[in-house]
Amino acid sequence: MIEILSIADVKNVSKRILREITLLSRIESLLEDMNIDEVKIKELLDLSTLNRRTGVFHASTIGSQSGASLCGKYPMGCGREMYYGLIEAPKEGNWEPRMRRILDTGSAIHAQLQGYLGAVAERTDGESFIPEADINPDKNKIANLLDISGHTDGVYEIQNEVFRVRQGVEIKTINDAGYKKTSGPHPEHLMQGTVYQKCLDLPIMTFIYYNKNDSSILEYHHVFDPHRWDAIEKKLTHIRDLAMREEEPDREPGFQCGRCGYKAICKPPRRMRGAALKQAFRR
Repeated sequence: MIEILSIADVKNVSKRILREITLLSRIESLLEDMNIDEVKIKELLDLSTLNRRTGVFHASTIGSQSGASLCGKYPMGCGREMYYGLIEAPKEGNWEPRMRRILDTGSAIHAQLQGYLGAVAERTDGESFIPEADINPDKNKIANLLDISGHTDGVYEIQNEVFRVRQGVEIKTINDAGYKKTSGPHPEHLMQGTVYQKCLDLPIMTFIYYNKNDSSILEYHHVFDPHRWDAIEKKLTHIRDLAMREEEPDREPGFQCGRCGYKAICKPPRRMRGAALKQAFRR
């Protein structure tokens, strides 16, 4: 039997296996079965937002377009923003009602798809699904070393006579315009997913993109990339070292600065011109 259960097993990943571990086909089969069978979907919706951990690097912030890796090759969270979060600097601003509705819609869709995957796993021999797999620095060695916190949307395991595969699941909700431009995992989502892979020792990350306009779904698999993780580790280590010396990282100004909760203490430039502006929008 071929086992692909950890990052050390990525050498065993083949295109054939990737085709056979697709989650979208499993969800589609479940929904077709629901026309004739009674299927119970577990309620997983949680709209709470006040218990977000402080004094850490959040995986969702690491995987954003607000900055870049030190090598400049990958999009990554702004160093200043992550620095302020790490030292627990005061943050300003509240979500407007419309933005809260957008976020809650995304949470509801996450719960819907997690419920589907849970139902598929319960009905299928050799398959299991764990929703909301946490990265807790108090319990995870790598997360503790780098002060990382977060949670992937789930871990799905498949075992049959030929192989046993363990994959992470990350669900993203996007509008129709973004969906039509999607031909693979978004670069910033790959960074976020790589954090989950390294901390949870996941050889494969499966990204599910859900179109909020018409409920279409795309699915992509990503095998762990050590070069991407190396870029993440280097920037986080750099920020942690600066925090120990109480030195702020360089600013990474861009279009995101206007909505950053730390702009009052960061004091980014009010205007960007020429090449700097173009570079910010390319990220």
